[in-house]
Amino acid sequence: MKTTFAIALLISGIVAESTLAGENNTVNLLQSSTDGIGNTLSIDQSGASNSLLAGPPDGSSQALQIGGGNQATLTIEGDGGQMLLQQGTVDQPGFGNTALAMISGLGGLGTIIQDGSGNSAEMQLTSNDALQPATGSIGQFGNGNNASLNVFGANVNGEITQQGNNNTETLTVNGSNTSVSYTQVGNGMTPTAASPGVSVFTTAGSVSITQTQF
Repeated sequence: MKTTFAIALLISGIVAESTLAGENNTVNLLQSSTDGIGNTLSIDQSGASNSLLAGPPDGSSQALQIGGGNQATLTIEGDGGQMLLQQGTVDQPGFGNTALAMISGLGGLGTIIQDGSGNSAEMQLTSNDALQPATGSIGQFGNGNNASLNVFGANVNGEITQQGNNNTETLTVNGSNTSVSYTQVGNGMTPTAASPGVSVFTTAGSVSITQTQF
């Protein structure tokens, strides 16, 4: 079964919920918040294989939430699922946006990009098959942002990139042969309160941590 949603929400305060099951589902999304009220997006594709959350119908770029105070909760558990989400842009940075993504299944792929300040992103990657592992990344560009990446399973690939000042992070790796990188560029970088910051339990894996000040 294939279900295609094309959603363009240009009104603040919109709540969008979608639960899809089957195969080859696609959600194309643009949400714009112009007065700071913020939109709420909740998508559950836990029962779908080869699902896609993106922006344009051709899947060439991320689903987009513009403005501040937006929330996104995304579950991608079917095999081959892909999630591409961006909150804020270089020209229209977002403030106080939050994104939570849970990605698993064979070959799952997730990307969260946040442009702006005071944003929060959390991603959980779980690989159930070492031959077709999950891959995910978080990119934050601005000040006072928080990123949390939790990686579980074999051969999982995870990445956090933060550029800006006073950003905080949590990175947890638990598995085998995982590949994780964490890059911070800026000043005043600290672990998230009440967290260990970076916690790694892996065999035959690689973890790269780079911190560079402006």
